[in-house]
Amino acid sequence: MRSEGFSDKTKYLGLPVTIFSEIIEKIENITDFKILLRLIYLTQTKKGKFQFCTIDELLADRILMRTLQKTYPQSDKKEIIEKSFNQLIKLELIIKISQKSDDEKAYFLNTKFNRSVVNKFSNHSMEKLDPWEGDEFVSNIFALYEQNISTLTPIIAEKLREAEENYPPDWIHEAFTEAVKNNKRNWAYISSILTKWNIQGKYSAEPSANIRQTKRI
Repeated sequence: MRSEGFSDKTKYLGLPVTIFSEIIEKIENITDFKILLRLIYLTQTKKGKFQFCTIDELLADRILMRTLQKTYPQSDKKEIIEKSFNQLIKLELIIKISQKSDDEKAYFLNTKFNRSVVNKFSNHSMEKLDPWEGDEFVSNIFALYEQNISTLTPIIAEKLREAEENYPPDWIHEAFTEAVKNNKRNWAYISSILTKWNIQGKYSAEPSANIRQTKRI
């Protein structure tokens, strides 16, 4: 199939800068590198408080399965993924966490923020990631922030997760767009837009249905 390059409609994800330097030098097996890239994609497009991936989710991922089938047509794909994950753990690129309830394994990117939520995660039910790609990719709030504002920090990441849970995706996208248009590239400005829409109503001057009531003294 002939490639037409990257079209104007191509969406982008945030990638660690080290993936183009130290990580390329560390990873010797191209399959390990492909699995890492696919894990980054799935975790960044996952909705929910925790961003992780399970082996079952990768096994259900059509892109990865087609890729592995071309290289290892007769091999057990689960064994290939497990072997790659073990190597990526040794390279300290990902973290493995066991869920207490059913001993299912969750794999996170080895970031400062993810290391800080390891204990919290063990006390929650496993949140499922839809393994199938949608017809249209929608950048998540973390990718939006890194593409338009700056590099994520643990404090900002927590604020972004809270916003993702409290506001519709289209609000978040429009708030980022308005901030960029007005050259106000900071989270405080974006957050104030979302708060204003929530209180006043996004499409009219009338209060929205989910307005928070203020107690009068």
